[in-house]
Amino acid sequence: MQLSYPTFEERLVMRLAALTELSRSDRVKLQEAAQSSFVISEEKPLKLSGPSGRSRLLVVDGWLARSTSHQDGRRQIIGFYVPGDVISPGMALKPVITTDLTSVGQATLCPAPEGQSLARAYAAAADVEQAYLHRQVARLGRMNAFERVEDWMWEMRDRLLLSGMAQPQAFQLPITQDILADVLGLTPVHVNRTLKLLREVGVLTWRSGYVRFAHEGASSQVACEELGSRSSRASGGTPFTGQA
Repeated sequence: MQLSYPTFEERLVMRLAALTELSRSDRVKLQEAAQSSFVISEEKPLKLSGPSGRSRLLVVDGWLARSTSHQDGRRQIIGFYVPGDVISPGMALKPVITTDLTSVGQATLCPAPEGQSLARAYAAAADVEQAYLHRQVARLGRMNAFERVEDWMWEMRDRLLLSGMAQPQAFQLPITQDILADVLGLTPVHVNRTLKLLREVGVLTWRSGYVRFAHEGASSQVACEELGSRSSRASGGTPFTGQA
């Protein structure tokens, strides 16, 4: 399937206008900023620069991952920046926070312009980012594998809708199952098995880079119960609960 996307300028205006009312002049500034966009290549680490050594950026296309790595090579992706998101140095790259920021595939960014209503939008974006971080903590700490996958998929759909980069029932997902495993604290094999079950019970499908939700799909709990029933029949033991 193919989705129709807004222009770079429209994405930024739509996303920030969802956070606060933007003045006409600040909307124009966003449109002009989008015309000064630049591209960073796949897996390229992002370093913010400017007169003070750091500057705020806006994502106009592509995804960027914020992650932390262990000495043995394991990686935990904390979250993503998607089209319309604001990358603020104070939130993303504080010296005391040991995280990396890299592009997932090719990403397009632009400098964030200044303006009174834009300042309010940037502040609101920082609060929203904290809310996403709290949701990620709860997802990793208290959800089973099926709940993690489904909750994360809905979150990304909701975020992309704000910039016109998704439809109510579908969105493009430009990552691999290995990357999804790094997001959700699971093994790639567990992610593959979970996606297969969610597809079989009618929750969602992920094919050819697109996620599509069923109009009346089963819930994560139904998926867990289904796997538990299958596991119990196969082993004659205690049903599997879907815990990671």
